[in-house]
Amino acid sequence: RLDANALFYLRSRGLPEALAQQLLTAAFCREPLAFLADPEVMTALTGRLDTALASAGVA
Repeated sequence: RLDANALFYLRSRGLPEALAQQLLTAAFCREPLAFLADPEVMTALTGRLDTALASAGVA
């Protein structure tokens, strides 16, 4: 479930609801990758995640 306050914030800034949901979902999925110690692994996994999100219509 998306954070209602974050969704409200994005919507109050003029973003359409669908785009606000996509941004929050993508940010949630990318957050754990920031803790990876190896930058090459982080880059590779970020690319795979972006591809998966795009194919799911999220990114």
